Amino acid sequence: CVVINAEKAVFTGKKWEGKLYKWHTGYPGGLKEVTAKELWRRDPTEILRRTVHGMLPRNNLRDTRMRKLRVFPGPEHPFRGVELIPWQMPPRKLDDKGLGWLLPEGFEPMNPQAYAQRMRGSKLLVQQQQQQ
Repeated sequence: CVVINAEKAVFTGKKWEGKLYKWHTGYPGGLKEVTAKELWRRDPTEILRRTVHGMLPRNNLRDTRMRKLRVFPGPEHPFRGVELIPWQMPPRKLDDKGLGWLLPEGFEPMNPQAYAQRMRGSKLLVQQQQQQ
C-alpha cells in the first residue's frame, strides 16, 4: 500500500499540541513521549505509520502488513512506473434476512411455505415486488 502526501496530515482541535506519542526505552525511568507536532517536524510519515499500526489487529500478521505500507511525505515516490489505484471504500452491507441476491424472473421455489417464511420481511423481496 502506497500513501503519498503524508505531510498534509490534519488533526482537529488542539491535537497537534495535546496528542502524545509514548514509548519506553527498556531502561528504568525510560518512558519517552513526544507531541504530534514535534513528531511531524521530525518525520511527517511517522504519524500515519503509527496511526495505521494502531488500527491493525494485534496478531502475527501485523508486522508483515506494516512492512508492506509505504508512506511518503510528498507526491514524489519511487513507484512512478506502477499505476496506483486509489482505494475506494466498499459499499455498506445492509442487514438483510433474505437470500442476499435478486432471483431471476419466473423463479418458483420447491417449498413455497418455507420460502415465504424465510423471505418474510426481506428488503430485497420488497424491492422485487415494487419493481413488478
